[in-house]
Amino acid sequence: MALLGVGSVIALNSRNKEVLAMGRDAWQMIRYYLFIRQDHPRQGKHNVLQKLTYFALPIFGILAVLTGLAIWKPVQLAPLTWLLGGFVWARYWHFLAMVVLVALALAHVFMVFVVDPYSIPSMITGNYNPALSPEERNARPFYHLFPPSREHAAEESSVTKASSP
Repeated sequence: MALLGVGSVIALNSRNKEVLAMGRDAWQMIRYYLFIRQDHPRQGKHNVLQKLTYFALPIFGILAVLTGLAIWKPVQLAPLTWLLGGFVWARYWHFLAMVVLVALALAHVFMVFVVDPYSIPSMITGNYNPALSPEERNARPFYHLFPPSREHAAEESSVTKASSP
């Protein structure tokens, strides 16, 4: 475990600017979802919270498998059980890994339905209209869920044309 920690520190120090930028971007997305920030932060195909989730899922999945093996066969896999702090601690680590996996999965499904329901058909067809992306609609959970109607879009464009010099 100590080698893993030292390796992580070295890897983080070598990519310090990127890690700090990710933290800043994650904080901006959290502020946006909590209605503190008004405009949608710029993103690519996935926002930083999605990227962090997709990074964390395999790590917690591997941890769940290893801890599950340690509590399934504690005598046969005694070195693994010892590495996790013993049988009782292996159970705690397993419970924590499973809670995180379930929470991330539930949060992911919830956010798909309440922020970007237009991505659901694209999971089957592969076609996605970028004009309906959450970034374009300035969508957050239960807010700007539907695209503006054509009449509303026409009104907004006429207002912006009238106000421009």
